[in-house]
Amino acid sequence: MSYFKDAPQTTDDEKEELESIPVSREECDLIISFCPQKKLDKVKSLDSFFNGLRFVNAYHVSNEDNARTSVGICWIPDRRRLFSDNERRTISKVIGGIVCFFGSEDFRIEMKEEESDDNFMNLMYRYGGLMVRNINSGIDIEHECIGYMNEIVGSWLSEAEAQLPTPTDPIFLMMPFQKIIPHIPILLLKEEDMPTYKEMWKSIEGKDKDDYMPKGIFMGYYSRDDKYDKEKKLLCKGPHIGLCPELIMKSAEASNIPFKILMAKVLVHEIAHAIMDNYIGGDPNQNRPDTLEAKAMEESLANAITLHVFDKYAKDNYKYVHHFVDNWQPTIYRFGLWQEKIDADWGKWREASKRNTNELKELFNKCFNGGNIRITKENYTPEIFEAVFP
Repeated sequence: MSYFKDAPQTTDDEKEELESIPVSREECDLIISFCPQKKLDKVKSLDSFFNGLRFVNAYHVSNEDNARTSVGICWIPDRRRLFSDNERRTISKVIGGIVCFFGSEDFRIEMKEEESDDNFMNLMYRYGGLMVRNINSGIDIEHECIGYMNEIVGSWLSEAEAQLPTPTDPIFLMMPFQKIIPHIPILLLKEEDMPTYKEMWKSIEGKDKDDYMPKGIFMGYYSRDDKYDKEKKLLCKGPHIGLCPELIMKSAEASNIPFKILMAKVLVHEIAHAIMDNYIGGDPNQNRPDTLEAKAMEESLANAITLHVFDKYAKDNYKYVHHFVDNWQPTIYRFGLWQEKIDADWGKWREASKRNTNELKELFNKCFNGGNIRITKENYTPEIFEAVFP
């Protein structure tokens, strides 16, 4: 399946006019729909049914396997209002495909596609600015969990001076007139569609990497690449975060940590990877942690960021995150406690030229040995870090 952004869209002047309208996301509906190509003209004229409904944009979504073409469409109302149940039923009947309404009270929206076999998304969660697509996870996320994740991530990113990768997935690009936190698609996936450590570490160089490579499957990951399922079907275009609620729930139960806290911990950790990815707009081969020592630095700093975020924005639950990192995570992840202790500057790592150098290897050998951390927290000082990353 491939996505194309060449569908008819509003002109620059029209977009400028639309963007000047002060639309509050908490006070009006945002309509997102997917319909067969043949219905596009009919659907685009939907504003004739409801006074003040503006067509915003459309994205072609083409399935190469069966030559079907669907179109994603987005509208907003001119005035701040929600649609009545009767209006929603009428709109859904006119469109005849997937219809998704985001109103002030909607946090869980289930979509059923009547005329197409294409499965673009089954379930979407919205809370504040946080947008999460459930691709195929069997766990239905509760309102409290999404709200907690949004509170932490929203507070953090509203103050953080960090640039995130620009989303390129059409479904997320269809959501203008709102700030989507964390500005990157978040996918909920079943265990079978999550990458294994062996798969993700296959490009990592280092004779001792087996001593440090975790076993099993990721609970979460960040990727700048497209996401496909096992049948090579495209699930998301471009940079995204994947989370596996089933694996996170198993770990939460085993470690006696509330599920919502561990979900938030994994999400913050993956967003940390995203903000440390200085590929943004650059060489796709740049800045990949492709040595053992670079991987250790990347994962430990992502955990240091996560610990800092909880200490600042969810202090009452910091103890759970610290406990999980200290007792349940592999060596290079646990080293995040050392990085947090010296307040290591992740920005210096992000911009570092010394990612695969003798200096970095020497730092790794000073801190690790035989799959374990060899340096004590007392002996790990800011000077050691800054000698390599001044």
